[in-house]
Amino acid sequence: MPEPADRLVAANVRGYRRTARRYERLHGEIFNEREQGRLREGLARALAELIPAGDGPPRVLDFGCGSGNVTEHLLELGATVLAADLSPAFLSLVRRRFEGRPVETLQLNGRDLDGLANASVDAAVSYSVLHHVPDYLHAVRELCRVVRPGGAVLIDHEAAPNQYADDAALAEFRAGVLQHELARPKRASRFLDPWHYRTLGRHHLTQLRRRLGNPRYWPEGDIHVWPDDHIEWDGIVRVLREAGFEVVATEDYLLYRQGTPEDLYEHYHGLTADVRMLLARRLEG
Repeated sequence: MPEPADRLVAANVRGYRRTARRYERLHGEIFNEREQGRLREGLARALAELIPAGDGPPRVLDFGCGSGNVTEHLLELGATVLAADLSPAFLSLVRRRFEGRPVETLQLNGRDLDGLANASVDAAVSYSVLHHVPDYLHAVRELCRVVRPGGAVLIDHEAAPNQYADDAALAEFRAGVLQHELARPKRASRFLDPWHYRTLGRHHLTQLRRRLGNPRYWPEGDIHVWPDDHIEWDGIVRVLREAGFEVVATEDYLLYRQGTPEDLYEHYHGLTADVRMLLARRLEG
């Protein structure tokens, strides 16, 4: 029986309360030069798709802003940002990080974008967020609602359909990454790092919670990451079109994780993919 949405939202808040300050260290699949460069290009493309609505800088909603990664890129690309998140810990971090810069913050409620007016932003970005949201299709509807005509929605870093298909190339790539990781010498200095023991303890606690409680437990509230419950892109496209958006681009790519051998990645990144980006623009009139 599915867990109630409010319980899932509360679990997400608790998870990020524990990991907010170490988030960037924990997520090498995001915080590496290759992925950051790809993300930057996608954000620049989204801003370039905007049909101008005035002379000022575009106002962009960073939906699920986390530690401010997307916000930083948007500021450098000339936008002002409304950074929104469920986690008070993340919002506090973002306010400190961007003090004095054109960044507002918004506390999310896990259900909708209550308090944000229709057509009040030029663009909305959801990067690695929808799989945390109980009703992610409603979240997409809300992103559509707050984006003005001529504006854009960018959804990125969500599992592509290929990740749940029987893809031999993807399986080979992941096996190669695992083999490399197992063969890599372990640094003795890790035993001097208190974070090593905190991470190890959290791993064992996670496994215990899966065995004794919820087999789908993830510390940071990953919900839609299973073969029978994952992001359904046809549903997202349907919601976008119903809201008057046209899909401008859909691109699948192979996610690069920190520490992956460059030659292994270069061999497979043109052969397979596991993550998707979708860019849509709201039609005028």
